[in-house]
Formats: sequence, C-alpha cells, structure tokens
Amino acid sequence: MLPAFAGIAVAFGEGWNAAAGTWIGDALGLLAAIFWAATIVTVRATPLARASAAKVLRYQLGGAVVIALPLSWLAGEEGIKGGMAAPFPHPHPAE
Repeated sequence: MLPAFAGIAVAFGEGWNAAAGTWIGDALGLLAAIFWAATIVTVRATPLARASAAKVLRYQLGGAVVIALPLSWLAGEEGIKGGMAAPFPHPHPAE
C-alpha cells in the first residue's frame, strides 16, 4: 500500500510548483479515491457482498444524497439553496 501512495506523491509532485490553489483539486481527487476504496471494502466486508448490484447501487446513491445535499446547501450551491442564503457563503461570489 505504501508504494501506491508513494506513486501518487510522485505523480502529483510536478503540481507542487503550480499555481496556488491547484493542490486543492489534487487533494480532493485523492480523498475521492480513498472514499471509493472505503466503499468497496465496506461492501465486500458486509452482507452487501451477497446483495444484487442494483441494491448496492441504491444504497450508494442514497448515502450520497444524504451526504451531498446538506453539504451543497452549506457551500451555497445555486441550484440547492433555492433562494435561501446559505450559512457559509461561497468564497468567490459571482461578479
């Protein structure tokens, strides 16, 4: 596992000298990969391993909705807040 993470560090290494803020995208991509791996391990280590693919997908999508909708509202996503002001305004308001 350590060589895999070292490979990621080498792959992202050229971006360390890139414009400020690009590391955020790299970190989010890495975080997404970690969560995807955690999802696979969870499915395989629970009774979902014997469930149909459609049922597993329904659970995954349901969990994504439960997590993503509140986070989108908190981030101030235009399509989510429905005219209400989000508690944490977007750091780069539209001009």
